[in-house]
Amino acid sequence: MKNQITSKILKFAFAFLFILTASSCSEDNDAMGAAALAQENAINETLAKGAKETPTAFTETYSSSITWDNPTEPVCIDTEITFTLSGWIGTQELNVKIYDAITDNWVSIDSFNGAKFLSPQSLSYTFNSEGVYNLKYQVSGSPANGGTQGFIDFNVTAENCAPCTESESDTAYAGNGTGGTDSGNKAWWYYLDIADGSSDVTADVWRGQSNDIGDVSYNASTKMITITLDDWFLETDNSESVKWYSYADGALPTNGRPIPGQAPYKGTSLTFSASTDRYYAIHLDVATCE
Repeated sequence: MKNQITSKILKFAFAFLFILTASSCSEDNDAMGAAALAQENAINETLAKGAKETPTAFTETYSSSITWDNPTEPVCIDTEITFTLSGWIGTQELNVKIYDAITDNWVSIDSFNGAKFLSPQSLSYTFNSEGVYNLKYQVSGSPANGGTQGFIDFNVTAENCAPCTESESDTAYAGNGTGGTDSGNKAWWYYLDIADGSSDVTADVWRGQSNDIGDVSYNASTKMITITLDDWFLETDNSESVKWYSYADGALPTNGRPIPGQAPYKGTSLTFSASTDRYYAIHLDVATCE
């Protein structure tokens, strides 16, 4: 009887202990679930608040450009050229400058310096002399709003497009050596001296005896003689505008000018190969635009 009572007491104790344990676990699970829910709500609230405070990203694209008729071809001097600038967003300040080589400075042109315009805009400008001109333009404002803080460079080549009225032909000789005039024909002439041909040589091209109109050069590596003219050119419609003699060391003529019509080399090329001779008498028939 005593054993039965003890067994019942033990069974009741174990049952009571199980109930207490289960109750404790349930309370812990409820606490953990509430904490997780609170944390999730806090994250969602933060995200929602951030979404309201963060502005929408700027998605517009922007690429400014400048163009004119035939940008890959030279423009004509003394002719008004129209440039079109486009590609920016909204009303931005537009600045166009040209480099002045005389003052070594950039100079704003037209009325674009700091003026605010809607894209596109046109700029008219006239180049007064031949050459390659450096220009640059700027669309101000922040990049996010379609602007650029820096300048964008571009070049324009200007040429004289007026028709050329060719002057009468004149005589020119290439070289700085004075031709011999001991007797006979006292006419002036010059020759190019390349010495032993082992070094480069550069000399002048003389028109009318005293007018420097270009250069003649000898390249020791290629053994080539090249003539460059400034504002003059070879007489047109003349198949023998370049005539030249070559002379060995000590063989230069001393009795007047070589006769051009008797030159062994004739043509129109301003570049030719040197021979093994030292001296070259190069006669040119040249003209210019009047």
